[in-house]
Amino acid sequence: MILALALLLPGLLGGCPEFRNSTVDAIDAATRDFIFGTTEPLDAVGTAGVGIMNAALDLFFDQFRTE
Repeated sequence: MILALALLLPGLLGGCPEFRNSTVDAIDAATRDFIFGTTEPLDAVGTAGVGIMNAALDLFFDQFRTE
């Protein structure tokens, strides 16, 4: 699991701050669930994956929003 999270490191070091923050929040929540034993490890990874996908979709659709 740590190796999979380490693969995300290059994406977290640069780019959009909102995407980086959302990704870190998803990984943080999954790690806490795993450490404190509130969910199964695969469920925690799945939750983190869904959170990262949500962050990527938000980043994609933010390109079309006007400010």
